[in-house]
Amino acid sequence: MKAATYASIRDGVFRRMGLDASQTPLPSQAAAIADYASEALDVSWTFHPWPDVTLIEERTPVAHTLTLEVPGEHPIGHILQIYDSDPTSRTTHTTLLEFDQGDTTATITDSAHTADSPVWVRFRLPVPIFTSTAYDAATTYAPGDLVFYAPTGDCYLCITATTGNLPTSTTHWRRQEIPAYLADHARTYAHAMTLEEDGQYDKAAYQRTRAEGQLVARMDEYWLAAAKTHHYSATFSH
Repeated sequence: MKAATYASIRDGVFRRMGLDASQTPLPSQAAAIADYASEALDVSWTFHPWPDVTLIEERTPVAHTLTLEVPGEHPIGHILQIYDSDPTSRTTHTTLLEFDQGDTTATITDSAHTADSPVWVRFRLPVPIFTSTAYDAATTYAPGDLVFYAPTGDCYLCITATTGNLPTSTTHWRRQEIPAYLADHARTYAHAMTLEEDGQYDKAAYQRTRAEGQLVARMDEYWLAAAKTHHYSATFSH
């Protein structure tokens, strides 16, 4: 997946605010942009089943329970469906299984599921989240801690307790990846929020409409590239 850096989103918003992106921003400004960018990705993530974001993978539960984050596998954010067999197969009849999802696990509650038998999970990757807090090699980080690492321009989520391991260590950290095709929306949406914060509501509404249009355009490009037709366009409620 071609990805955009968080720094490119942040600096793009600063430029639209009329600020010099090469200068160190005020801590309050940097923190606000991180929050706004996080909200922007939360919106775009569920707008359309983007192919890099929505996956189908085989998993093997233990006593009907799936762990959402397993080393070496894609982390599961939100489960959309669980099937008893491969739903992409043209030769196998698939059945949807009932389940309950928690914060770290999901339990298959369907009586048709045999314990420990493999299932196929359709899910979204976790929504990226961002921070302005810089990585500090002397700090002890716990799972769930979030840092910004200037050398790469990205944010990283701690997945294993660590001190001194750089955020580029995939054993200890997970990069908060932004699909490149969602970058323009993130900048525009975050800029709209800065305008709202400043009381410029008419300009903010215009930027929100632009952001929505950018997502619709990316969605239409996907359908065109896939040589498919569709009869709807996603919209936001305001």
